[in-house]
Amino acid sequence: MFYLSQNLPMRAITSMTEPLKSVLDVQYKKVSKALEETDEYLENIDKYCSYRLKWKEQQKKISSNYVSIFEAWDFEREYQKEI
Repeated sequence: MFYLSQNLPMRAITSMTEPLKSVLDVQYKKVSKALEETDEYLENIDKYCSYRLKWKEQQKKISSNYVSIFEAWDFEREYQKEI
């Protein structure tokens, strides 16, 4: 809305554009904290089950299947097409 009010309708909005950057920073911190607490919780469950659930091993398998969105698509190339 700021760009439109400044007569800049074609201005690209990125994750570094305020206030989006501030919102993303806050959300990133919340998600990171939740992931840490979830990991700790699952480690404790595994510990109390005599490690039969093998959480650390399962966690590695899960993480190895992640694909970064920056690896999945070439955003710079796609962005250039739009301009």
